[in-house]
Amino acid sequence: MRLTSLCLVTGLVAIAFATSANAMPNVAPSRVTGLVAAVFSPLNASGSLDISVVESQARDLSLSGVRWAFVAGTTGESVDLTLEERKELAVAWAHAGPKHGVRVIIHVGADSVRSARDLAAHAQSLPAVWGIAAMPPSYFKPADVDSLVTTMGYISSAAPNLPFLYYHIPSMTGVNLDMVDFAEAAQDRIPEFAGIKFTHDDLEQLQLLVAMGKANSKLSILFGRDQFLLSALVLGVHGAVGSTYNFAGSLMNSMVAKYEQGDIESARELQLAHADLIRRVTQWSSATNSNGMKELQNFIGRPRVGQARLPFMEDNASERSELRQSVAQWCMDFKDCADWCSHLRDE
Repeated sequence: MRLTSLCLVTGLVAIAFATSANAMPNVAPSRVTGLVAAVFSPLNASGSLDISVVESQARDLSLSGVRWAFVAGTTGESVDLTLEERKELAVAWAHAGPKHGVRVIIHVGADSVRSARDLAAHAQSLPAVWGIAAMPPSYFKPADVDSLVTTMGYISSAAPNLPFLYYHIPSMTGVNLDMVDFAEAAQDRIPEFAGIKFTHDDLEQLQLLVAMGKANSKLSILFGRDQFLLSALVLGVHGAVGSTYNFAGSLMNSMVAKYEQGDIESARELQLAHADLIRRVTQWSSATNSNGMKELQNFIGRPRVGQARLPFMEDNASERSELRQSVAQWCMDFKDCADWCSHLRDE
């Protein structure tokens, strides 16, 4: 199929795109552009945090052309980590990221706003942290835009020297307020407000937010649905945060490069390959109640990050074999789209 030959020639394009968009200058950028990996929190066999892996994670991201890390978000199992673990993880990334040209955003959201403020202040005390982000409390939820702005302002004021991103992910938090109204109010009431990580499929709101970003160069509107990043690019998005950029950054940088070159058909085919991979992993996760993205990272030739904590279930050898077979079939269907297809680990 045409996609085979396409993927054979996009590797160098991906590297060039990533370098021009994300290379680390001496002065921190005012906004986030390019791919941002929502990094996994590495756990050892006993389920304890293993920060020794962070260095290799940062190095691997840089080599794949991904120059931003979003630490301890949904992919990073933030709500399953203790506050001390989250601080330990933040310290590790604040030191490892800059060594490899990877800028660091620390997620500080928690159900306790006092805990979130504590994490925000801690992030500000660390070297080379670009900014912080927070999802809203999800048990006692903000009921309207006013309470959401007030809550986020309370959290971000603990780190007044860092840009603040609101993390909108209603599928997980149940907080699904109008983000256009929120952004308008936040620009007036939250001095640190620097944009939104928009993990939602409401493209009407997304395009209105992008228009705000064009009018205010301080705002970063970051798209969080990896499987249709191309749709967001058409609407004008210049940055994206996702779990799959941990292991498929080169593929998606290639897709972005093809889009920017005006080769829409090639960009569509690369996006299709990525969406098909996500579908396979998501279906496996639903069938096993396990964390498929983390398991994929473990056997795809990337730094091992362990299994996820409860309530995710620990997968067994038979289930892991099923996922490997599914991904191996993907590699046959979309040959050479990912250089890691030849590096599948047995265990």
